[in-house]
Amino acid sequence: MHISDTQPAARRRIAAALSAVCCLLLAACGSGSGAASIGGNRPTTITYWTWLGGMQQVVDRFNATHSDVHVVLSKIPAGTSGGYSKMFTAVRAGNAPDAATVEYPELPAFATQGAIQDLTPYGGADLRSRYPAWVWGMVDQGGKVWGLPRDIAPMVLYYRTDLLAQYGLTVPTTWEQYAAAARTIHRRDPKAVIGAFSTGDSALLAGLAWQAGAQWFSTPGDSWKVSTQDAASSRVAAFWQPLVGGGLVANEPAYAQQWTADLQAGNLVTAIGGPWSAAYLQRLAPKAAGKWAVAPMPQWPGQAAGDGTNGGSTMVLLKGSKHPKQVMEFLDWVSNSPDSIKAVEPVSPGAYPAALADIPVAKQVFDSTQTYYTGTSLFDVAAQASTTVGTGWQWGPDMAQSLSDLNDALAGSMTGPGGLRAAMDSWERTTRADLRERGMNVSG
Repeated sequence: MHISDTQPAARRRIAAALSAVCCLLLAACGSGSGAASIGGNRPTTITYWTWLGGMQQVVDRFNATHSDVHVVLSKIPAGTSGGYSKMFTAVRAGNAPDAATVEYPELPAFATQGAIQDLTPYGGADLRSRYPAWVWGMVDQGGKVWGLPRDIAPMVLYYRTDLLAQYGLTVPTTWEQYAAAARTIHRRDPKAVIGAFSTGDSALLAGLAWQAGAQWFSTPGDSWKVSTQDAASSRVAAFWQPLVGGGLVANEPAYAQQWTADLQAGNLVTAIGGPWSAAYLQRLAPKAAGKWAVAPMPQWPGQAAGDGTNGGSTMVLLKGSKHPKQVMEFLDWVSNSPDSIKAVEPVSPGAYPAALADIPVAKQVFDSTQTYYTGTSLFDVAAQASTTVGTGWQWGPDMAQSLSDLNDALAGSMTGPGGLRAAMDSWERTTRADLRERGMNVSG
């Protein structure tokens, strides 16, 4: 508040009030108690919600190196396990945190429903050059920056070096080789499979379709187009249907109980995932240390090398925050500071930074601290994979709902007529109807 010299009465009242406060503070100190600090700038306190591993260490490092902003972290359930619902409820109630983690598929829903704030007024657009173009394209929508990329997850192939050697196989570099290896492994040991493809993991199917060149959502004009009728989507469905139906891959969700049991028993020869998957394999199968390695994803014949993603997250400014500049300082630091990377990587190995300048920092920490993986560094494989991620992919306006609907459609795909192809067709119809019901323009 600014007080002018033309308001002497007001100034006298404020001076008297301040004097009274000082007297109360001095009286409260009493003998034997520490003196209260009066004056000086106190840090602005902001709140942050996330479920990501290692973020307490990141927040602690931030607080230790910043005197103007203090961050209080609250752990919430993973986004699609209740975390996103909790965020939307808090925004509607007017008591949302200042900052939060939101994964790339769900970012459009937060933007279209007005749950997050555009970062452009706080310098968000100035950070574009720090990230790969395909990554920036997922946060810069409609000329507004809806979040800062934190980590990305180009897909890679994890494999057991000892098991491939046992079956007389080499690392598959094409999907044709992958299928041939699946047949060999299962023929040699009926309990073993080359890997898993869960018909309850719609995010994995989306990543595989992305790698093949599919584009499920697009926005021609002012409408949404939803289509899985392209050749790439059909190719993916036709490839995985006989593998899952024939028991050549395990139809079980990654990291769930049965998948973990098969992993520990050596019944899973490979695993598909993002760089973050490295931490899960290491934690769930510690006795296999030194037996796992990382390779690029198998490729489709007749097309340029490509990849999709399976995971990754952004840092967002939620609606209602009264401290957007301070939040932006925190978001920028988490997403771009080498100190942030050094804090998270030892406790969450494989957290692959979105910011290009931070990748060498994360690689150095990962390579110097882990002994679980052999061969080519995970970060070298992921770095190359990142350069081949297709730029045509776009997430829909509510992927939490869309991916849930796709899981429902896939549930009976191995026994129903038409298999995966029919499940994708059904999901396409459901998604169009849902978007129309929400009042959105849908073409086709």
